[in-house]
Amino acid sequence: MSEQSRPYESAEVEADVVNLEGATLGTVEADVVHIRQGGADRINATSVQMQQGGAFMIQAEEIDIHKSVSAVSNAGSMTMDASSAGTVLAEDLYAGNSRLGLTIAGRARLENSSTVVLLAREVEGNVEPILDARGALLAGIASGIVVGSMLLLGNLIRRR
Repeated sequence: MSEQSRPYESAEVEADVVNLEGATLGTVEADVVHIRQGGADRINATSVQMQQGGAFMIQAEEIDIHKSVSAVSNAGSMTMDASSAGTVLAEDLYAGNSRLGLTIAGRARLENSSTVVLLAREVEGNVEPILDARGALLAGIASGIVVGSMLLLGNLIRRR
């Protein structure tokens, strides 16, 4: 089993276990990834644990983030504590004191957390998404009208 724990800048790392503290990486492919006060552009692993870190894209069976940020996370099981994520796709999601953008989950358990859009089969906790199904439909219709009007106006101006 190989182990990586040296600071890299924009490097690509493939290993069984990656321990990263206070540094950033480009792409990480490993069975287990531990990040503390560091980050990575892309992580593809079986298990990811991140504390006070950030990642653009995480793909893993298990993701556990604490006081961290992720743009896109795709997991079988994801646990978030005092963290933020742009898009989360998970079969089982627990978020405590966290903020999420688009959340798609089989089962979502949220405590003191908020999400812009929530699509889930099962939801536990007091959740008030900013956009529910009706709100998303209305927002889509409104944005379609605005974009269509702008295109029509643009065509009318060009014809003159």
